[in-house]
Amino acid sequence: MISSALNDINAAINHEPLYIDAYWQRHLVNVLLSRQQQAVDDLDALLCLKKDHVPALKSRLVTKLQYDNDTILDCTAKHEQ
Repeated sequence: MISSALNDINAAINHEPLYIDAYWQRHLVNVLLSRQQQAVDDLDALLCLKKDHVPALKSRLVTKLQYDNDTILDCTAKHEQ
């Protein structure tokens, strides 16, 4: 069931890469699957599209603090518009 949801979310992102809600939902699925780096990557993509998305900022901070990952946000590396 989760893999089906993840497939649907991936399809949504492939179809509409600027759809921030899809990144948010995929981040949540990745958290459920204990895929912290993928969750942070989705939050980074979301924040590159909408820098003031407060829930994403909070979730990114909490995830980074919990898993001691000190990588800075780089909007140009993977998600150029």
